[in-house]
Amino acid sequence: MYMTKRIPATHAGENRPRRARACTILLLFIVLLQSGCGREEGDRPLSVVLISIDTIRPSRIGCYGNDAIETPHIDDLAARGVRFTNCMASAPLTLPSHATILTGQYPFRHRVRNNGRYVLGDERESMAEILKRKEYETAAFVGAFPLAAKFGLAQGFDRYDDEFQQSINEVQHYEERSADRVVDAALAWLDEKGEEDMFLFVHFFDPHFRYEPPEPFATDYASNLYDGEVAFVDQEIGRLLAALREKGIDRRALIVLTGDHGESFGDHGEMSHAIFVYDATIRVPLVMVWPDRASSAIPWSRGSVVDDLVRTIDIAPTALALVEAPPMTGAQGVDLSRAGAIESIENSYAESFASKEDYGWSPLRSIRTPEWKYIMAPRPELYDLTEDPGETRNVIEENEAVAQRMASELQAWVTEDKSRGTDEAKPLDDETRARLEALGYVTRGGVPGAKEADLPDPKDRVGFADRVFDAEGYSNAGRYEEAIEILQEIVVTDDSNHRAWKLLADAYMSTGDLSSARAAIDRGLESEPDNPFLLISDAHYYSLSGDYDKSNEILRAVITLYPRHEGVHGLIAENYKMVGDWEGAIREAVTETEKNPASVKSWNSLGAVYSLSGDDERAIETFRRAIEVDPSEAQSHFNLGNVYMDRGENESAIESYREALRVDPEFVEAYQNWSFIEAEAGRLEKAVALLQKAIRVKPAYANSYLLLGNLSRKAGAYDAAIKHYRTGLHYDSRNQDLLLGLGTALANVGRVEEAIPVWQEAIAVAPGTPAGRAAAANMATARANTRR
Repeated sequence: MYMTKRIPATHAGENRPRRARACTILLLFIVLLQSGCGREEGDRPLSVVLISIDTIRPSRIGCYGNDAIETPHIDDLAARGVRFTNCMASAPLTLPSHATILTGQYPFRHRVRNNGRYVLGDERESMAEILKRKEYETAAFVGAFPLAAKFGLAQGFDRYDDEFQQSINEVQHYEERSADRVVDAALAWLDEKGEEDMFLFVHFFDPHFRYEPPEPFATDYASNLYDGEVAFVDQEIGRLLAALREKGIDRRALIVLTGDHGESFGDHGEMSHAIFVYDATIRVPLVMVWPDRASSAIPWSRGSVVDDLVRTIDIAPTALALVEAPPMTGAQGVDLSRAGAIESIENSYAESFASKEDYGWSPLRSIRTPEWKYIMAPRPELYDLTEDPGETRNVIEENEAVAQRMASELQAWVTEDKSRGTDEAKPLDDETRARLEALGYVTRGGVPGAKEADLPDPKDRVGFADRVFDAEGYSNAGRYEEAIEILQEIVVTDDSNHRAWKLLADAYMSTGDLSSARAAIDRGLESEPDNPFLLISDAHYYSLSGDYDKSNEILRAVITLYPRHEGVHGLIAENYKMVGDWEGAIREAVTETEKNPASVKSWNSLGAVYSLSGDDERAIETFRRAIEVDPSEAQSHFNLGNVYMDRGENESAIESYREALRVDPEFVEAYQNWSFIEAEAGRLEKAVALLQKAIRVKPAYANSYLLLGNLSRKAGAYDAAIKHYRTGLHYDSRNQDLLLGLGTALANVGRVEEAIPVWQEAIAVAPGTPAGRAAAANMATARANTRR
């Protein structure tokens, strides 16, 4: 039997025996009577509520042993249902792990191996599709970009709400939304839905780095902000559960709470997750709660704790069985509620392909039993989990027979994996190979993993992952010199780290150092010639160099290699814009919207092409389409306002800027353009007030000081202008327009000797730009006047 222990339940209701069927006249009379009165509550199929918490380490939850946190709502679920202490995920990554939860398959079956690169194929059957065929209403509300609809998890959902653009994680530069906003969206849907049974999937991303819980959690958990994020999510889970109770849904719902992966917190040298497959990032919570009418099908009493090995591949088969839905096609998991099912689970599989695809290191695969874990790596690992649950001592040399047996079992899965190939790196046809070779690339082709033994062992390189993460954060914040310093140190030792080479090349291009960027791109492509991100950086290099034809050749090769890679047609459209080929730009931008109709960025790019080509009517129509796709995207409102401003329709422009600021109060460009309209109308006080608001929102945004300086200079307040320009240069010392303005303001008050070196600095930034030419002209005039 599986091992169980009891903890006190907070809700009444123990297991009840099945009622025997009695064919009596009285029972027949009752059934006939009920059939004329509609379906009774007890006859309803179960609804399913799936709650997923991203980056959740079970040991940081109250009911899993964390005495330093308050998670009353998760704890109550555990007390009312069953809590599994040894549930294993299939990958330490958000998208692959959720694909496993919804399909009941390991990544080598469902073919989603990493975030961002893969799409769950339509041929894969998901839990949502099965429940949809059972006439359930299906809805998902997800908290971050890794689960965006375009990655394939939306199949089977009537509503897949991924409107998380309200907040940008400025370190990792992806979109997310907080738990309260996720729950707000889910509750709005619950208010709209009818009486049909439902499958509701709610995903919370908050415990993922960065750890920034709202108050009072930021204060209450100041010494452990991760726990603060978990406590905040628990609060919002409580709000969701309260709504389910209020609507009577919880009386007929199966509620499942789990996680996609854990967090290392420095274990084995990994600060976060994604690379290793130790239990720190693979073990996840799993709690199931059932309504009274389902108790006869449940083998656990309320408040049970199950210590046996289970897997996230078992979640969908179990939920579907409990609601009497058809079984999944190809599921590798089992129905945990079936007698003997848990005892039949011999092992669990997990993998990380991020180590290979993001860093150029060997991928990792593991097989785990209740007692042992074997990790396939350039230097294989074996851990005795009974004696060493923290996986701190590799005992492979002392247990060769165990290691060989587990390696053989794992190799069977690897063989199946390699026989299937991969949805992304499909074999190249002769034409595509010839095109890439003509561009100077020698593509690898073949099956991913064929040369895994030759790749670096992640154990030897893991420290570089955190350094790359730091460098990416600096780049996203515009601190390119600091990013370059870190990345240069990395590639000296980890010279096949194509992610580091790509970031280094991009940072060099952002500083205008194209020759260093060229060298970094070439070195990165040596380690992975067909890496789509490196190829796109290569195309960007040629665009910056003015060779738009070669840039487009590379981008078309990316489309051939990776047809699902978003945004590439948009980049080609940008190249056409640079040479004034509006027909080509429109064609490519339209193609991008056709390929990605749910992408707000695609619609905004198309609108920009129409606007630049002079077709204001289509631009307005397209930006309105972007707003329809996602009303919460401030950029769309801002773009629409810009078209109105160009047309002189200032009231409409101001209304659009107001709307941009309503959905994103930190969108400082809207303040700036609105300020320009007010200044042009002679309302200087209003214009200054708007710029001061922009500065309060983002004090380090240099352009606001530039505009304030220009307004002050226009009003003849030269000393104020000098102060504003200098403040802006404190935040952006190479801003040419600020340097030009400062030099001009100094000259306006007769301080020409101070102005000349400032103009010289402006020219040195980029001599051929309008600001550079203006600085040169000002300097020549000043010197001529001085000679007189």
